[in-house]
Amino acid sequence: MKNNTIFFSTQADEFERAKVSNLNKLITAIGVQYATCFKIIPTFHACLSTEFVNKKKVTKYKEQRILEQLGTTSINIMIDSKSKQQAVFAASFATAWRQTEGLANIPIDIIDHSATRTGLNIQVLNDLNDDQYQVSTPTRIIQHLIYANFVKWEKLKPKPKPKQKQTQAQGKEQTQKQMQEQPQERKTDNKLFLARKKTLLQDSRMRTMLSQLLIKQDIMNGNMCFPTEEEVHTAAQFRYYATFDGSYYRLTVTPSGQLNCVEVTEKTIGQDDKLKQIIKLLKKPAKRRRAQFTKIIESDSGQLYGIEETALRTIPNIEEIERVVALANANKQIRRQSLVKVANQLDDSDLQVKQILLSKIDQVNIEFLSIGHFQTILKSVPALNWRPKLMQNFNQNFYDETHAWLYSPIKRKAYDSWWNGIYGIGLLMLNGEHYYYVGLNQLIDQRLSRSVSLRKIVAIGSDQPEKDISQVMPKLARLMDSGYVRDGQYTVVPFPFKYIKEVAELNHHGAPIKVHPTSEE
Repeated sequence: MKNNTIFFSTQADEFERAKVSNLNKLITAIGVQYATCFKIIPTFHACLSTEFVNKKKVTKYKEQRILEQLGTTSINIMIDSKSKQQAVFAASFATAWRQTEGLANIPIDIIDHSATRTGLNIQVLNDLNDDQYQVSTPTRIIQHLIYANFVKWEKLKPKPKPKQKQTQAQGKEQTQKQMQEQPQERKTDNKLFLARKKTLLQDSRMRTMLSQLLIKQDIMNGNMCFPTEEEVHTAAQFRYYATFDGSYYRLTVTPSGQLNCVEVTEKTIGQDDKLKQIIKLLKKPAKRRRAQFTKIIESDSGQLYGIEETALRTIPNIEEIERVVALANANKQIRRQSLVKVANQLDDSDLQVKQILLSKIDQVNIEFLSIGHFQTILKSVPALNWRPKLMQNFNQNFYDETHAWLYSPIKRKAYDSWWNGIYGIGLLMLNGEHYYYVGLNQLIDQRLSRSVSLRKIVAIGSDQPEKDISQVMPKLARLMDSGYVRDGQYTVVPFPFKYIKEVAELNHHGAPIKVHPTSEE
């Protein structure tokens, strides 16, 4: 089982259990109790950053691009006609497709996998080892779908077993056998299951699948069409190098979108010294866990930029946030009279909301109540949420009066500086080296499940690295903010690397990929 401890939470009951809070406690304890054990006391490092992209929603943008690229092209769902399960799934998928706005205008047919058609195809498989697996061709684009990942599963409670006397060794063996025999969950239906989503495009898995289908289409056609013209123009200013499964790839894009991705071998390197240098940089040394660089980008000027994964993570301003969370604790007691006083002092800019607020406070018949209790009272009236300006002023004025927050304000714009490195895309310098982060593109609801990584970016061989990196990062940020790869989020490396990964996978399955001749080959 994976460790599911959340990285960070704004909720008081989860805040103390989150990784960031525990890390802060550990660092504090080390500084107080064990300072003499360290030459340098571990601490969080604060540094300035340059932000290139702030928060913006990309899901709707991605939906739009999917629909634009699909156009009126028909879609074929390929199934094994002998499988009743796949037939049921495909029928429900097609129904959901026809009921989804935008997709309803695109014809969709269910066909047997043996009757393949040109155009765009979605092949339904039992698993990736399914012997019916088919590869794409320049005229027949195939995206695979493991139908079991899109149906409803029910978690099963283990049935109690009768107690039997047995030796310790026997007991261990029997327990392992029971664990193997007892399924943890079971499939309850073969129909498409979208949970609370009403349409296909509301489901992130479906958006990802359709995006991958369109990226495959770009690759097989040799033209990058899924991104916008602006994104293609930016992508064309660089060449991209990466390694997958021990093979090396180079991708180039022309301003018109012509796409060329080839596997680089010792034969193709020839006398190209720069290419030899790039391969050497991407190759994993014998005594290292991984290569120094996982990705390399070459600019039009020939400058190489290496991207290196690190163990460094960004965290919000935990000290300040911890203070506010404590003052907004749901169990904290407040006085009714203080609520009355602050509410009456509010201006009449939103008189209706003010009157509703005063009315609800008047209904409170106890002098002392918890913040959580008062929040429950407000939730019964939709108008008394914390978005209106008057309610925000009520919260702020109550804090000024009592030093207690009725609602944690840490996600308001005034506190953006506390979240540096968590949102948007930015660049920073640490110990003389450059790192970039790709954070969230919208405010967290209550919790942050995973941390935001720092990736090192190196201007290889440059005598002016700071200048080169500061000039190139705005362009690279533009290639990471479209939401093509991580659905609904920015991607952590420029999106052309997704094309390289898809080419590598297509090569693995023996798909014939169109290659445009270039002056370099």
